Amino acid sequence: MNQVRRLLLSLVSAGVLAVPTALSTPLAGHAYGNLALWQIAISGNCDNPSLCAGTGGTGGFWVWAEFDSDNTGDATVTDCDHLVGGPTAVQQTSGAHHVNIDIRSWTIGPGSAGPSTFFVTSEVDTITGRTGGPPVVIAIPSESFDTGVPAVAGHYSTNQILGFSAPGVSFQLQVVQLHH
Repeated sequence: MNQVRRLLLSLVSAGVLAVPTALSTPLAGHAYGNLALWQIAISGNCDNPSLCAGTGGTGGFWVWAEFDSDNTGDATVTDCDHLVGGPTAVQQTSGAHHVNIDIRSWTIGPGSAGPSTFFVTSEVDTITGRTGGPPVVIAIPSESFDTGVPAVAGHYSTNQILGFSAPGVSFQLQVVQLHH
């Protein structure tokens, strides 16, 4: 019985001593998976009816994207338009809209955001919202879509993105390089 008590005491002591060591050991953070290289977040809002009426009304859009080391990635885009003015064809498409994008391939090259711009070269989009119908899936096996997003880590705002500022207009872009 005495040997069992010593064994239990030894195990408990070893466990108690191991806890601080385990708690002080840094854990690898892979919130976006082991392959994530870049994360992009974009917020665009236009509450200025005189500037936004021609584009479907006031509202905004929000984008989150991840580009992975295996040349794939994911993106999600949500937007919401609010009507400005009287009845038009735009009314039929106003409201919330969502797109999930399965990025099948991407690259970085010279484009609208300078010498290092993200390009999507293949994707599958799943579109939901506005019409209330079933999701629509669109496969784009080959393209050279210039995202307008620089492949340079940083925070960019309205003036840097649009080249101007206006009341009721705000664009924010955050580019984070997770791994080199």
